[in-house]
Amino acid sequence: AGWTQRSIGGTPTDLDLSIFLLDRTDQTRIDEDFIFYNNREGAGGAIVHKGDSRTGAGDGDDEQIEIDLTGISFEVLKLLFVFSIYDEQYEGFNFGQIRDLYIRFENLETRRELFRFNIPEEMIEKGMALKAGVLIREGPEWIFEAKPELVEGELAQVATEYGIIVKELQSTGAD
Repeated sequence: AGWTQRSIGGTPTDLDLSIFLLDRTDQTRIDEDFIFYNNREGAGGAIVHKGDSRTGAGDGDDEQIEIDLTGISFEVLKLLFVFSIYDEQYEGFNFGQIRDLYIRFENLETRRELFRFNIPEEMIEKGMALKAGVLIREGPEWIFEAKPELVEGELAQVATEYGIIVKELQSTGAD
């Protein structure tokens, strides 16, 4: 995946790419079904997040995730790709500060790009998270369905939607 900062001045927006492995109920099965910058491997090593780009600087892909589709459990029917903005101090970062956002798939053996989906500019005006699309298992085949959907809230809210218990959202029981 890649993107460009809209302006070169100021603090760059830290954009992250994550994947949720979903079962037939559109939920994760275990915590490891959520692959992101703090959990960089899933599906028994079949999915490996190659690291976090905090600036999106430079040409080409800014974040990469390697996926061996043959190594993913048959219980997993979908791979949901989500972009989110990391904003620890909430300084008002949002997708409006990003342009040229894309996700692409490349065959690692041939280095041939299989397809690219450029996220429409009107989809990234505001917000902190964006569901970009989903790879859907159709028998032995995988089909990408581009379904850009801006999400109110951050990555933690998206994670809870798919069955991940996020520590910072848990109630401590205290007032």
